[in-house]
Amino acid sequence: MSLRTEEGSIKAAREGGDKSARASLTLVRNGALTLSAGGRSTRWPIGVLDDRAPTVVFNETPAPDRDGRLAIAVTIDDDYGADVVALRVRLDPDQPRPLDAPAFGAGVAAKSEMIALDALKGPSGARAAAVDLSSHPWAGLSVIASVVVTDAAGQAGETIPANVTLPAREFFNPLAKAVIEQRQTL
Repeated sequence: MSLRTEEGSIKAAREGGDKSARASLTLVRNGALTLSAGGRSTRWPIGVLDDRAPTVVFNETPAPDRDGRLAIAVTIDDDYGADVVALRVRLDPDQPRPLDAPAFGAGVAAKSEMIALDALKGPSGARAAAVDLSSHPWAGLSVIASVVVTDAAGQAGETIPANVTLPAREFFNPLAKAVIEQRQTL
């Protein structure tokens, strides 16, 4: 088995004996695939299509919904569909901090977390999901968020980052409210 292109021929790697054999060939360009066996020959035209990297855009800036979840609406475009979708969040180092709170260190400001968004996987198109982040340690804080889409070939696309305040639970007990405020300060 061989592939003939304008640049020349590429022979397939052959495995097996005389009566039965296997051949493998990685196709990277257009050409004519020729199979010869038992004195006969057959040809097939082959067209190789490039796999584009996925693109993703926010339809609207992520924001808390009425149930206290973070609502995310995006449009994904990929020729074969999104295999992995995740929300990348990192703390906004420029957010206002209480006077007694230490400034964010360089390590904290550079750290990002990936949160899986399995509801957004699939073929190209607009889709939306809501994720409950109220128990996340950064709940109530301002973060820089983007959606990262990866296709089956490992190519990735990412939205333009957006500033978002993660939804937080409302606490009516003064002690519980104080504990959460101290957690955010730390």
